[in-house]
Order: sequence, then C-alpha cells, then structure tokens
Amino acid sequence: MILGSPSLRRDSFFRVFLLAILLYHSSPALIAQGVEGTVVEAFSRQPVVSAKVIISFGDSIAYEGLTSESGRYQFQTDKAGRINIHLTAEGFTDYKLSDIMLDGYTTQRLEHLLERASFDLPGITVTARQKEPASFIRTITPDDLLQIAGNFEDPVRMAHSQPGIVQLNDQANQLSARGQAPIFNSWYLEGLEIVNPNHTSNAGTLSDLPTQYGGGVNMFSAQTLGSTDVYMGVNPLSVNTNSGAAIDMHLHESARPEWRAKAGLLGIEMGGGASLGSNSILDFNLRYSFTGILTNLGADFGGEKINFYDGVVSFRNEGARHKLKFFAWAGNSINEFDHVDPPENRERYKDFFDIDYDNDILGAGGRYDVTLSQKLFLRSGFAYSTNQTSYLKTGQFGPEPETFDQHGTVHLISSFADLTIRHSSRIHSNAGLEYTNRSYKEDYYPFSPFDEESMLRPYLNTAIQFAPDWKVEAGGEIQRSFQYDTWIPGYRAKLAWTPNEHHAIFAGMRHSGGEPLYTSSHKGTRVQFVSETYEVGWDWVLKNHNIGLNLYYQKMRDLTVLMLDDDAPLYVSDYPFSPFSTNILGFITDGRSGQKGIEARWDFHQANGWRFGINQSVYDSRRGYIKNALQPGRYDGGFATHISVSKEIITERNGKNRIWNFSLRGLFNGGLWEVKIDEVASEMLETTFYQYPGCYDLHLPLYKRIDAGISRTIAYAKVRWRYSLDIQNLAGLTNIAYHYYDPFLQEVIAQKQLGLIPVFSVQASW
Repeated sequence: MILGSPSLRRDSFFRVFLLAILLYHSSPALIAQGVEGTVVEAFSRQPVVSAKVIISFGDSIAYEGLTSESGRYQFQTDKAGRINIHLTAEGFTDYKLSDIMLDGYTTQRLEHLLERASFDLPGITVTARQKEPASFIRTITPDDLLQIAGNFEDPVRMAHSQPGIVQLNDQANQLSARGQAPIFNSWYLEGLEIVNPNHTSNAGTLSDLPTQYGGGVNMFSAQTLGSTDVYMGVNPLSVNTNSGAAIDMHLHESARPEWRAKAGLLGIEMGGGASLGSNSILDFNLRYSFTGILTNLGADFGGEKINFYDGVVSFRNEGARHKLKFFAWAGNSINEFDHVDPPENRERYKDFFDIDYDNDILGAGGRYDVTLSQKLFLRSGFAYSTNQTSYLKTGQFGPEPETFDQHGTVHLISSFADLTIRHSSRIHSNAGLEYTNRSYKEDYYPFSPFDEESMLRPYLNTAIQFAPDWKVEAGGEIQRSFQYDTWIPGYRAKLAWTPNEHHAIFAGMRHSGGEPLYTSSHKGTRVQFVSETYEVGWDWVLKNHNIGLNLYYQKMRDLTVLMLDDDAPLYVSDYPFSPFSTNILGFITDGRSGQKGIEARWDFHQANGWRFGINQSVYDSRRGYIKNALQPGRYDGGFATHISVSKEIITERNGKNRIWNFSLRGLFNGGLWEVKIDEVASEMLETTFYQYPGCYDLHLPLYKRIDAGISRTIAYAKVRWRYSLDIQNLAGLTNIAYHYYDPFLQEVIAQKQLGLIPVFSVQASW
C-alpha cells in the first residue's frame, strides 16, 4: 500500500548526514565521467579491433579514436549532455547509437554489438538500424524514469507506458498484457526465472490475500537495477513465456567504485560498488522502508503497520572473452492490521479482525557468458529462489469467533545454456537447453493456480539473411514434463523486410506449451495449456521520429475451468477468482481464450530536450470452453491510451552541471469487468457473494489519471545529487477498483483507487 510522503525535514537531516560522510570519507581521485565502451561481434561476442569510434554532442565531434585489442575505448569529459556514437569497422555494417545521457558524474558502461556485412554492395554504405525491429520486447532504461511520471522508481510500473500493457492497481505494479490475466506474467532476473520479487504483494486485493503476480514495492529498486526488458508476443525461443508478459530485470553494473545513498517515501537505501582487482567489482544495496520507521515510532496509518526491508548483492568479473556474474537477494515485508477498540468506533467489517501478513523472499544465482571461438558463443545461468507467505485473520463479527490461517511456500529452480553458432556471415543458430523446477512445501500453493512442475526444454533456432533486405528465422522446441510424463512440441517463425535503416516490416508466429494448471486430475493427464501467437508489424524511424504499428492474434487452449454446482464456470483467464460460496463439482481442461488487437505508437524528441510520446491500443479479450462460445472476460478493457510529455534542461557553470527534468503523463483506459453482487445472499452469508461467479457483465467506469514528475540533478566530478518529486494522480481523479459487500454497513461499497500521491526522494552518489 502506498502511503503519504515523509517530511522534508527528514530528507534535510539525511542530506547533512551524507555531507558528513563525504567530508570524512577519504577516497582516491576519480576519473571524470564519460563512456567505457566495448565493441564486439554480434554473434560470437569477440572483440572488434581497430573499429573507428566517433562521439559527438549534436553536430560537434567530441572524440575520435580506435578500439583496442580487447575491443574497448574510453571517452572522458566534464561536459553534460546527450551524445551520439557512430562506429565503423571493415567487414561490418555501420552502427549508430544516440541519446546517451552524460550528467557530469556518471560513467556509462556500453556494449556495442556489430553485425557482419552479409553482402558486398559496392558504392553503398549499409547502416544497421539503431534498434532491430522486434515487436516482442520493450526495454525500460534508468533514463526513462526521469522522462515518464508516476513510476515510483519502479521500472515495472513503467511497463504500462508501453502499448498493450494496462496497470491493474494503483497500489501495485500488477499489469495485464494484451488483455490477459496477470497470473500469466513471469518474473526474470538476468534471464533466469524467479519467484515474484515484490513486497506487500497483498496490497489492494479484494480479500487481502497474498498474490503471486505483482506487488506494491519491487524488491529490486531503481538504485539496484539497470535496464528492464518486457517480453510479450512472438518471443524468441530463449524466452519460455509465450503468454502474458515476461519481465526480465538486469542488475545495475557499477562502472567504477562508488557509494550510493537515497532517502524517500519508499525507504532509506545505501549501497555501492567496490573494486576487487582490475576486472572485478562487488555491488550491493540495502533498503529499509520509511513506513517501517514511522510505524515503529508510533505513527498510525489507518490501523495498518506496513514494513519491509531488503538487500541485493552482485559480483562481476569481466575479461576480454568472458563475463562471470553472481548475485543474491533477500527481503521481508509485514502488513499488520489490528481490530478497532472500543467496538463503538468500528466503521466497517474489517475493523472486527486482526490481520497479519508476512512475506519472505530469498534467492541466489549466477551467469557465465564466454566466447569459445569466432563461431561459438555460450551463455549460461542458474538461479534458485523461494517465497514464503503466511496470512492469519482472527476476530469475531457474528455469534462465533472466526479464524482463517493460510500458509504457502514456493521454490523455483531455473537454469539454461544457450550456444550461438555462426555458420557463415548470413546464417547463425541458437541451440539451447532450459530446466525449470517449481515445487511447494504444502500439497498445493493456495495463492496461485499453477501446479508443481519439473520441465526440460531443448530448443533450436536458425536465422538466415538470404538477401540484403530479407531475414528469416525458424526454430522448434520440445517441452518435456517429468511430473506429468508429457511432451509438448513448439515452433517459431519470423520474416523481416528492412529495405533501409528507416523502414522495417515483419511478421511472425509462435506455438508453445505453458505451465501446468492445478487440477484434481490423476498423474499422467496432460494439464499444461498451449498458446499460439500471430503478429505482423511495421516500424519507421526517421531523424527524431519513431512510429510503429502492430496487429496480433493469440489463442490459448487446454486451460483449467472450475465447474460449480449451478453450472457456472470459473475460468483461469479471469484469475484471481471472485469470491464464491458454491461447491466445486470438478475441473475440466477444455478452457480456451482468444486475444486480438492493434497497437500504434509515435515517439518524438528534439535536441533542445523536448520529448513527446503517444500510444494507442485497441483490443478484444475473450474466454470460454469447448462447449460454449467465447465471451468477454475480466480483463477485456477494450482500449488503452498513454500520452507522455517531458522537457530536459541542462546548464553548466563553474564545473557544476545542473539538469532539470519535467514530465507529464496521461492515462485513459477502458474499464475492466466485474460480476454482479447478490446483496440478499451476501447479507445472509455475511460476506461478498456473487450471483453468477463466472459471468462478468458489470462494466467498471473508464480509468483516467494524470501524473507529474520533476527532478533536479546537480553533478560534480566526484559527487552527484538528485532530488525528485513524483506525483501519481495529480488531478485527484476518482477511479473504481472493484465493488464488495460490507456485512457491517450492509451495503455494496465501491472501493476507490488511490488519490493524489506525492513521492519525494533525495539521492547522492560519490
């Protein structure tokens, strides 16, 4: 749950505290800010020697040089601004990268992947696109956090600024991708699947029970993360998920030894990077919530005590041909609600109960990427993560005391090895093997519809550049379930036409198996669902404009359907299920769903710091089972609109760089759907009871919101201060999250989303 902003006085104290550290902290002289770049061949990751590097501020060239034998170059400057990088090398296509921010302090670590020139075209310079057209990936960078408001320093909250993604809860980062239930989303760290890495994951749910598909506060904060990739659609075979969204977070990699500290609404953070030799660095971050500090001091937040803390550590060793990385994370969150005394002060049903929620998260993993030869490049990784949740509700509303006690522990092991094979300059393949094991301490996990699983998935994909403008990809996979003794084949194909560096048209499809859904079926019965996705798109880049258009269709089958005693089905596509009190007669696996839509976007930026972006999604999301026609479900919002405007101002004086960032964002989405509440039955049963649990025929109002953000960065060569104010729902617009029946008030209540929420923070890096 997101609460009010802490006082500015605490941040002033924090600033004085940091200044004292800086005054007494002795450190060697630091090099000026700039870029530490590595230029490698795209397939093998081998260094490209003597590549020409040109770095410019606008039209003014600031650096020209050649890469070393290890493919590296270094550019240092005390000037702030956005730079462009142009790389050329014999036998490779030209490479351009623009809009890299230098703030006067930060050293950017960049890796450039150069494509070999597959065709010899005399007299024609072939320039690679800055970004390969790919409908399946949306990348969120730390720079985006300054340009798009309402993000609460959580890159996952940034994801709903992308086409096809809708935020489901103002209090959490739960999202629906292309009209699908959030339970189909997967969480990854450094390319390895992990358990839900969110604190207070019960925030805002109707029953206050924990969820496994999002949360109020991401354990991996903006100070911990670098870029975050969100996959959806015709994903590459290296990404197992072909339904929902796969959120792949990448840890921050310090370019040089430094300390970082931050104080704000979300908590106090302290971390940094320490050098362990010439090629190794240890990076860590610790955080403790402000709400925890304030509640321990006696502050009251509507009867709730909310607290969380976490820690993340990573070690990186990088050589000319390899990169080794280990990482671990741990955290705990607590949400306690005490019943209201004396009884005459009770104003709602919840006031009669004590509710205690506790969530522990733990994980560790590693990545090892190595160049084996000019034609072979190996990526590999292993991770273990676990989430232990407990929920206890006690109290008395009616004649008898009530107790509800639920516990759940999930363990997830994921690993992979992926070998890139370059057959020639026009043909390369990826051969991979992935193993995933998910298990529960109990017989089943009460907060998720997915069953235990042990799965091995080999895959092979080949890309062929058969003409200068044409590229085709084709591959297959086999998903082997050890627990259910099944084999599910899958395949993927993609065709791209890129006549020049400005235009690209592509089409693709993917068929693959999904996770097993919990049923009462006997072992040996196939319970994994199957997903198919088809997509076609157009991408156009010209100077300051980037326009894209995508059309998609996705269908899923073999989904679990719960059959109730009144023959009202509950579909996993609508998860989490609305509360119901009828008996479950059984399960069937004939559930189906279909999603289709069109997504359009336009991004525009100017050299003077103005940026504008708009995207529009129109979609249809339906589900049913084999005997019935598909019907609209809970997440069939119909459309989603996102508009963002930002302005960046950079000034320099007396060796000090000042950067102002102003941003506005508007959201306008179609309302989601609910089931009508049976007030007579709800009053009799003293809980929320729905007339027909699986029938979503009550349309919530349209969702609308305006966010604003402002940040100021003051950077010297040895220290950087950043102050930011992020405001969600600037205009205080009212949105309805859901309806429920309150037995104490004896009426249906419309639960509102959050109102205006200001989030202030101050950060120092030195």
